[in-house]
Amino acid sequence: MTDVQELNDPAQAPADAAAMCRIVEEVPGVRLADLLAALTDPAALQHTYGQIVEAVTTAAHSLD
Repeated sequence: MTDVQELNDPAQAPADAAAMCRIVEEVPGVRLADLLAALTDPAALQHTYGQIVEAVTTAAHSLD
């Protein structure tokens, strides 16, 4: 099983980009939220995050 197959239910993904950043930032020294804030605005970030979750979910279903 691949990681993509484990995420065939979007409810398993972090609820939003901020939640994803909190998880990633559990790694010492990682400041993903700061990086993303410097690159884009919060609305665009959330929109893109939603598209990524949708794409990963679709890919996971195609592997079944």
